Amino acid sequence: MALQTTGGWDFGLSVDNVLGTINWNGNVERREMRVTVADLNLMNGDLNAAVANADTTYETVGYSTSLPRRARLGAARQFGGFLVAADYVQGFAKRGVTSTRPLFNAGTEWHLSSYFQPRLGLATGGDRGSSATIGLGLKLGPWRLDAAAIARSGVTVGGSKGLGLALGSMLQF
Repeated sequence: MALQTTGGWDFGLSVDNVLGTINWNGNVERREMRVTVADLNLMNGDLNAAVANADTTYETVGYSTSLPRRARLGAARQFGGFLVAADYVQGFAKRGVTSTRPLFNAGTEWHLSSYFQPRLGLATGGDRGSSATIGLGLKLGPWRLDAAAIARSGVTVGGSKGLGLALGSMLQF
């Protein structure tokens, strides 16, 4: 659902995977792999004789997996050359990248010119803790290029536990 107010605010509400399931019912197999190592040392030059591999596949019955449900409530507004947005994400199960811990996101995009839009964002909660993002949008005629970087599980230098990068490109007519 979406709502645009006369005051310039945009609001949105979505619920993901309400009825979403994946049915695993075609050629379902269970695979078992074993590696056994015996008498392995640096002086033994025959690695193939020391390592034994076993790979066995079993047929099994199909099953279904429900996708994790989550709700998202967001708001955005233009303030002069700045677009400010925030959202609240609530997962209903702790599975995959969905958490029952609430996630809060906030960000801004500066419309510095018609073709150059730098972006900043912060997030806290959810399954990954706090993170900070920086990005850039370029509009070159009908071509749009978006790039972003995220510091995962921490917002300080040395406190982060990972770096994510994203790049997107599209033609917009």
